[in-house]
Amino acid sequence: MMRSGRENVAVDGEGRIWVPAADFLSIHDWIAPDLWSHFTEHNGNREPSVIHIRGRLEDTILILDAELNRVPSTELTCLLLHNYIGSSGSERRKDHRILIDRAPTLRRQYLRVWHGKPVLGQAEFDLGISYYPERHAIHIHTVSLGRGMTNSMRGKRLMSQTFQRVVGVLRTHYVGAAVSAVILAPPAEHWFKKYFGGKRLASSIERSRLEEYVHVGQEHRDRLMIGSIGRPTRSDTTK
Repeated sequence: MMRSGRENVAVDGEGRIWVPAADFLSIHDWIAPDLWSHFTEHNGNREPSVIHIRGRLEDTILILDAELNRVPSTELTCLLLHNYIGSSGSERRKDHRILIDRAPTLRRQYLRVWHGKPVLGQAEFDLGISYYPERHAIHIHTVSLGRGMTNSMRGKRLMSQTFQRVVGVLRTHYVGAAVSAVILAPPAEHWFKKYFGGKRLASSIERSRLEEYVHVGQEHRDRLMIGSIGRPTRSDTTK
């Protein structure tokens, strides 16, 4: 089996692509080099420490607290978190979340995140995705770069390549799944339409069906969009 250009991807003798479960992907499968270099530069030219945790929701919370206590408070830290609700093999929900910031900020935020009450713009980077196996559906909870509604990262296209990588991960591991998100800004709507064929929910019936498993809050119901995840392209498996 031969390794391709992308970490953790291999090609066998018949040209078939093999990839590990999304839970085992490295941070560089999710975050593009330009964005990672940005965080390295702002961390005194040291790569952020990566805490990679997988497991049941209850267990990951306890492990995460212990790991954060070992991280210097002045260092940028990347949390790569994968948890599930239910028993292994019959999960009701699987979460993928990436948070990048300094440890004190992450410590304040992670309980809010796990309880489904994230506050956008409270971390330097925040990506939150949930998969619902029984419905074969993805919901993108958060995609946020930079702290606050106005910050120095905006307008630099730092999310472009990273968002393409995230799309590649979803296409590789969740092909054919329905995908939904609350869209708050025109650029996000552009990307959602481009990669997922997204559209606004046409009726209250569609909203009610989605809200059977995703809680978005009354204030965001009119901002919901739905789409579908297509098959992976060659570029998705060779980045």
